[in-house]
Amino acid sequence: MKKILVIGGTGFIGSHLIKRLKDMKTYNIVSISKKKQNKKNSNKLKYFYLDIRNFRSLKKKLKNNFNFDYVVNLGGYINHSKTDGDKIFNEHVICLVNLFKLLSKKRLKNFIQIGSSAEYGMSNNTSESTRENPLTFYSAGKVAATQISQMLFFNEKIPITVLRFFQVYGPGQKDDRLIPYVIKSCLKNKKFNLTKCEQVRDFCYVDDIVNAIILCLKSKNVSGNVYNVSSGSGIKLKLLVKKIKKIIGKGYPKFGALPYQKIENMNLVANVKKFKRYTKWKHKTNLNAGLRLTINSYTD
Repeated sequence: MKKILVIGGTGFIGSHLIKRLKDMKTYNIVSISKKKQNKKNSNKLKYFYLDIRNFRSLKKKLKNNFNFDYVVNLGGYINHSKTDGDKIFNEHVICLVNLFKLLSKKRLKNFIQIGSSAEYGMSNNTSESTRENPLTFYSAGKVAATQISQMLFFNEKIPITVLRFFQVYGPGQKDDRLIPYVIKSCLKNKKFNLTKCEQVRDFCYVDDIVNAIILCLKSKNVSGNVYNVSSGSGIKLKLLVKKIKKIIGKGYPKFGALPYQKIENMNLVANVKKFKRYTKWKHKTNLNAGLRLTINSYTD
């Protein structure tokens, strides 16, 4: 069995990835997270509760157990405001550096580093060759991690692949994200405040994102590249909210009750041509189906 390390295994995408890996029964799974694992979900994997910013703690806990075939780094503090710059950089940059101090580079077959659409800033050109334009500490931290990953590939021949996700959604996502917020408000038949919701965003269901990660683990020709991973299609947020309300049949969205952020890209859609060309991946879950699956997860 191949040995895989998942950083952030208790998070939204990480928990879906680990469930899929366990179902496949071909991976020996190790998870590191700062959130304690539910004991019901901890069978068939080795789980470490620790903060990888602390190099001593990381080295002590895993000791000589850092011989992995694959690593997926889904960790990192998310904050799109202008605060917590030191915490964000430590979690996205120092953690990455600490991992590579300990990883067995000879055994490693692929390291999947997760980037973000926020790296594009205000640019509407989301081709991976576009120069990054970070506007927050979070996006700057993601850009720094992307650049370090590429440096390690070119200078030390370490097999690293950067996947830039856009708007991932699905069951188990935190309530402070747009889709869970709208779903829960509609299910309670509440009035809820939103901006005018004229922004266009690219949403991709979490199962398709997990498919993309696993495809990259198995691919030999993806390393050293940055790839956008999403549906490649945009939707205005106002229409998205109306779709959710229509499926549920209740709820009172108040469009325009909130202001836009001072700096906000109004049209952010992934150019996914490069990823499809290299891997033949495509998303399988259309937005209507994905929304129904997500809504059902709240009512089952």
